Amino acid sequence: MHKIVVALTAIFTFLSLNIFSQIENKRFYLDGNISFSKENSLKTYDDLSDFYYVPQDDEFFKKNEFGFSPNIGYILCKNFIVGVGFKYHQKHIIYTLQNTPTPSTSGFLENPIPVEYEVVSKQMVPSVFVKYVKKINNFINIGIKTGVAYGIENVNENVIDNDNYIEPNIIPSGINENNYVILAPNRNTNTKQLNIFLSPEVQLMLTKNIGVQLNFNMFNYTITKTEKLSTTENTKDYDFNLNPSNWVMGVLFYFGDKKSATND
Repeated sequence: MHKIVVALTAIFTFLSLNIFSQIENKRFYLDGNISFSKENSLKTYDDLSDFYYVPQDDEFFKKNEFGFSPNIGYILCKNFIVGVGFKYHQKHIIYTLQNTPTPSTSGFLENPIPVEYEVVSKQMVPSVFVKYVKKINNFINIGIKTGVAYGIENVNENVIDNDNYIEPNIIPSGINENNYVILAPNRNTNTKQLNIFLSPEVQLMLTKNIGVQLNFNMFNYTITKTEKLSTTENTKDYDFNLNPSNWVMGVLFYFGDKKSATND
């Protein structure tokens, strides 16, 4: 499949931007992530869930994503941190779809103006966590982070220009139904998700106060409730993954008293 991808992903590696400061002899931890991406491509409808009569040919789509996830913690002792976090993620996709061919007065099928179909998702996920960090030597720290997150996601799918939209009542005579998919004019899906996670990390210190961090979600146990149209679906799932492609890289900084959480 011919695919044109223009991807611009900036993970301002605040992802593990670790800032330690000392306020009245109390130590705090802060990290965060800002990311965005843009993609233009030719793609089939594999990821569309409900359908409107559209030829199953490759069609053009545009996708924009933006997200951030700050975390703040309190250093209990030299190795343990407890804290809270928040994740926000928004995704906007516009598909340019061929509209339903309709019979004309002459008996031939006409090709109407293409329809733009929009999918917008917004996700908000607060969390609490405990993190353990251990200094191996002056260059390497290792850590493990576990916690609980509760997220809410809303996905809205809608035909942008209803003037060009033709209701999918009848497939035109002589057209093979297998060559068409059916796209709903609008749909709203709400998902609530409880997630228990375990995330290992490695910190590589480039200087005494600045380093690079690698981490990934190794284990997830998730309880999900999905509401769409008039139905509700409850699922439970878990996964264990050591795939290197899941590793995320960030930078980290230490500020304040050098008696940090990574001391022996």
